[in-house]
Amino acid sequence: MKTRYFLAGLALVALVLGLTAFYWGDLPERVPVHWNAAGAIDRYGSRWELVLFGPGMMLGTLLLFAVLPWLSPRRFKVED
Repeated sequence: MKTRYFLAGLALVALVLGLTAFYWGDLPERVPVHWNAAGAIDRYGSRWELVLFGPGMMLGTLLLFAVLPWLSPRRFKVED
């Protein structure tokens, strides 16, 4: 992964974290986190789950894309 793409991804994660921190006071204490097949809410979670899941998934995906090229065999090398 090129450095500029990695830094752009980190900037997006930082932006999401910053916006979450900015609107933290407006977020409800309980937020719906799961819906059943009928569209009814069947699980609530705390607002911390929003902070940990959203940016956490973004950061995890970014790190995965950064590490996977090092783990792949040479014959699967993708040209830059």
